[in-house]
Amino acid sequence: MSGHLFDKYGAILQEDVEVLESCLTLIASKCHAEERFPRILEIGMHDGGTARGIENFFKAQGFPTITYWGIDPDQGKTRPRYVPTNGREIIGLSSEVFSEIPFGMDLVWVDGCHCMNCVILDVIHYAPKVRRGGFMCFHDINPVGQGQEHQYHGPVIPEFGLATDMALNAIGFPREWSAWERFGWEFFKEKVPEGVHNCGTRAYRLA
Repeated sequence: MSGHLFDKYGAILQEDVEVLESCLTLIASKCHAEERFPRILEIGMHDGGTARGIENFFKAQGFPTITYWGIDPDQGKTRPRYVPTNGREIIGLSSEVFSEIPFGMDLVWVDGCHCMNCVILDVIHYAPKVRRGGFMCFHDINPVGQGQEHQYHGPVIPEFGLATDMALNAIGFPREWSAWERFGWEFFKEKVPEGVHNCGTRAYRLA
């Protein structure tokens, strides 16, 4: 089993880091070519560890700052939360605050509520916010854990447990036969750790 990398990107594993940094590397190259700052949206901020790691990654690539939006229903009163320097923290449910997020994101990191309803709504609301060449990354994609870990709302059924992969399959995001593929969405990369039932990240790219 992989060790947690709390000192780099928060509570994600090495396999998740490999997928995330593959996306960030291509985003950095694109942003350098276009002479602009990366635009990042994170759904589910927790304590801001992932945001800090993403900001530090881009600083190492020569970007003095990033443009960051973070969504979380918790105001962080029970734990300190890091928000990037030019970041905006939006307190609320991702299913309700989508109108506050502009278009043109380079990366949407989806790590909020993992029940089927919320993941489906995150795709519907935020996939259109991604610019061409950008990415949507879904955390906790591990198929071993689907239907487990109740999400604290709704009935105690698999669809309200850890259901990220179940949700993407339900709406065909993206598959060759689906409208998502015709819009230009394509599978990019996936890594799933062994020995755990959660974590794992899958990335899609808007070609």
